[in-house]
Amino acid sequence: MRFIAVTVAVLSLGCTEELEVPAGWLHPECADAAWVEVYALDIWGRDLPGATVTPPTTTPLPLTPNSPFSVTVQADGYLAAEVSATWDGGPAGAALTATATAGARTAVSVDVATVNRLPCRVYGLFIGLDHPYYAAGGRAPQAGNQVDFLMDGEELWSRVAADLSDPDRPVERVHQTTWWWESDAELIRPPDHITLTPEARWKNTMMAHLEARGGMHRVLVTRFATKTAPGMAFYNTDPVLRAKGETPDDEFQVILQGNHTQVELPGNYTIPERPFSFVARVRRNPTHAARTFYEPTGTLTAPLVTIEAASFHQKAIVVNNDLAYVSGMNVKRNDWDTSEHILFDARRMLFGHTQAEREAVAAKEAQAYDPPRKDYGVRIVGPAAQDVDDLLKQRWDYALASGAMFAEHATAYELLPRAAPQGDVTVQIVATSPEPMQERAILETHNKASRQAKDLILIEDQYWRAPLVHDALIAAMDGNPGLHMIVVTKPIKDNNAAKKYSLVAHETFLNRYPDRYQLLQLKTFDRGADGTPHFIEVFVHSKLHLIDDHYLSVGSCNKNNRGYLFEGELNVAIVDPQWVAAAKARVLANLVGPTAAADVVGKDGATVFAVFKQLAESNAAVEATLLADPAADLAPEGFLYPLSLNPGFLFDVGPDLF
Repeated sequence: MRFIAVTVAVLSLGCTEELEVPAGWLHPECADAAWVEVYALDIWGRDLPGATVTPPTTTPLPLTPNSPFSVTVQADGYLAAEVSATWDGGPAGAALTATATAGARTAVSVDVATVNRLPCRVYGLFIGLDHPYYAAGGRAPQAGNQVDFLMDGEELWSRVAADLSDPDRPVERVHQTTWWWESDAELIRPPDHITLTPEARWKNTMMAHLEARGGMHRVLVTRFATKTAPGMAFYNTDPVLRAKGETPDDEFQVILQGNHTQVELPGNYTIPERPFSFVARVRRNPTHAARTFYEPTGTLTAPLVTIEAASFHQKAIVVNNDLAYVSGMNVKRNDWDTSEHILFDARRMLFGHTQAEREAVAAKEAQAYDPPRKDYGVRIVGPAAQDVDDLLKQRWDYALASGAMFAEHATAYELLPRAAPQGDVTVQIVATSPEPMQERAILETHNKASRQAKDLILIEDQYWRAPLVHDALIAAMDGNPGLHMIVVTKPIKDNNAAKKYSLVAHETFLNRYPDRYQLLQLKTFDRGADGTPHFIEVFVHSKLHLIDDHYLSVGSCNKNNRGYLFEGELNVAIVDPQWVAAAKARVLANLVGPTAAADVVGKDGATVFAVFKQLAESNAAVEATLLADPAADLAPEGFLYPLSLNPGFLFDVGPDLF
């Protein structure tokens, strides 16, 4: 390994005065000697002021050739690491090599610095501590955010509308991404919604809010199957939005972007390793910018695969530099509902439905066009908003460079400065990104968090078919006999191409933990105008990963290998006992209903598990009774019902495609 020397004036360690010497010159007494200083960082290359190094190394330590030395590094909230290092000794080309445990990474620099007033060779041994929950392969977690947990589409879109229309909030630019865009998707659906004219309802749409606000707007929408089915280019957008994209030199820019990944069908994917360097992260730390590092060593890896059957499934909005929304909800009419999941709710009708059609729903004479829908999101004010915009900028830049649809009418942009702290919640923005962005941080943080579970794992997701997360969940369940696991998802039919892997997931955990694992679905209930009981499946579109009272992740990533490997996805990961406990309480209370809320909020995992099981079975019994005897004076509580999967399946397309 080549030794690169710099003048002593660049670095002066362990001495109060600098020496003027030629570049790279070592004092003869130091020609065959070397020293080392140890620096504790986090895995993202940031300084950890509260870290401890044992044995302590407050000054440069002399090195003995071929004599290993070891240190232990610890910091609150991080995984402790033991590091062993050895110096080859001898001439200037000698190397210091280091290995670390517990997921830590190392980087080594070598420079000329003053030791005992002499210009000598000093190595810097930089040790990056891993985090037990946050993804080392993702962006660094950002502290100082105000984060609101949004329980449903009504909460999320009303907050978006309020932020976009707030006269006290200057709006310089709005950036957003969605999987599907409908310009007439209404953000606000007030109680008098049924009587509003189409003109009045249009003012409540996303498009109307953006047009009324002004400023620079950039919208990224996925484009399906750009190579194999070009005719699908307009499948998930409308002429109103596309007209914005086709107009040059304006402040409303639109790009339709495909995920060009190719897939061999059927089959598993061989995932290439995509290394990136801890050294590069340390180099970005201004405290250590003057160091001369060896070539990258101690790399992190982010395996990646891409397919043409994929899309960009991310849903996010960024306003200026300080406000961001991350959720599972598209700018789409049916990505809206209340937490009550009212069966006869006329606000879930199409924009073009007549008032008479809406009144029929309100009178419980007809069901709403769209079924009840379950999803979550967060509103972030603070430094983490820039990381959401950073992901959008990566995609935008790639779309410009690759000539995505309407890119010729779009312009590049730079990130605004990171916002000042606004709260006390730490947030990590994590993604699944295909080439060339190359990120799989959602999988990493979900698996890390699952391995930390001690009391309760709650997964609420549109899908339950991700073999990639099984090992971490099994490790936690095997290691903690008191740990319980609840999965809430949608029913799946035999003709679904991915059913095999839903069965694999369900049977894997049911067979291993029959008393600590349960699979549930959601339904809502009401009686029609004639008294007929109606049970309707709630469309679970959620992407919730909740661990104990400690960790919560929401966003766009489903529980399928596709979402973890190559689909463009975006989530938040939050490790904060107080914040997570409050969000968890809202989730649990909503699922069981007001009568049973006190039985689950603040309770241990075993209690929550038992209440969920009893309530689901009771609701199933009520449903069976009412279907047999509609006049029976019964009603279910909450939304929980057991979910059984028939053992058969018709297709096997591999675990990664759907």
